[in-house]
Amino acid sequence: MQEIKLWDKIIRSNRKTLAIIVDPEDGVVIRTPKHLSKSKIRELVKKKANWILKKKEQVSEIKPKAAPKKFINGESFLYLGESYKLRLIKGISKEIAIDLSQGSLQIKVNPKINLNNKELIKDKLVDWYKDQAIKILMERIERYKVIIGKETNKVRVKNHKKRWGSCSSLGNLNFNWKIVMAPIEIIDYLVVHELAHLVQPNHSPNFWSLVENIIPDYKARKEWLRINANTLNI
Repeated sequence: MQEIKLWDKIIRSNRKTLAIIVDPEDGVVIRTPKHLSKSKIRELVKKKANWILKKKEQVSEIKPKAAPKKFINGESFLYLGESYKLRLIKGISKEIAIDLSQGSLQIKVNPKINLNNKELIKDKLVDWYKDQAIKILMERIERYKVIIGKETNKVRVKNHKKRWGSCSSLGNLNFNWKIVMAPIEIIDYLVVHELAHLVQPNHSPNFWSLVENIIPDYKARKEWLRINANTLNI
């Protein structure tokens, strides 16, 4: 009889405890101490079978990562939850200028620049996204910090790979610039989430109660971000 597959990958290290991770790409990953035998691992994993099945169901809802962008005319890019077609246009004095115009994301390029220089176009587009992100985030922070009743310190956008935001003990707020691709209600949820940490520096019931008082449907917004996170990328 063929043995039921309990995991997709085992990673052994000097860690002291066993951890089970259900990943959209890697499947069920077991991180285990080096000394633990496969029979012991199997025993521990079987005890968590129901939890693993539930997590696999949740993970299956997550939208896959979008294919890498080619930065060519007609390609779609997200901004505030809307999709815009890319238009590469030659004929300006500046190196590269970017703006939303006539329902498209226009990148106007100096005639001397090769339109096939995709890395340059990508870098400039990321810079544009970051500029838009900090403007919008600051607007939303100004709105919600009055409700929270706390002042912030520095606000920055960063190239986080997995985190959408963070709040330090000094009141510094960091955000993933890619959040500007999401609808404004999702940005609002993230802003309120991080501002709430200025009052409750944890994820206790009091923290979630504060978030819910400001955004009653925060659970739906949080779920949207969980499912659609992979689509917010270039």
